[in-house]
Amino acid sequence: MREAYGVLVLHGPPCFPRFYGQLERHNREHRTWLNALGLVEPAELEVESAAMRKAFNSVRPLCSLGWRTPESVWQCRPPMRVDRLAFREEVRERTQRLVRELEPSQRYEGLAERLGIEAALTERGWLIEKQGGWC
Repeated sequence: MREAYGVLVLHGPPCFPRFYGQLERHNREHRTWLNALGLVEPAELEVESAAMRKAFNSVRPLCSLGWRTPESVWQCRPPMRVDRLAFREEVRERTQRLVRELEPSQRYEGLAERLGIEAALTERGWLIEKQGGWC
């Protein structure tokens, strides 16, 4: 399915905060919300999940977003105009080049592709790494 839409999946190394910090925060928040409910029926879980999404995305501002909500940041983003096929081809070429350049001791599954995706995203200004996120 992801290939049909031109989606490239960017996975980082396990336990690497710059990749998983946001996901870990989401999991912690969602677990806290759902644990407070206790055991619920599936219909109630649907209602609560919708309320949770609204609260976390539309109501609660985040320090890491300049005290804006995720929804407001998403709505202000510039339109993305990208030739996904050309982008995918560029990543494929970078990946192949990296596979040839990496020493055998540096190779692990997915490393070259991850680095290729990161480089292509960074070159376009779509991936910006910064320290922090603390408030």
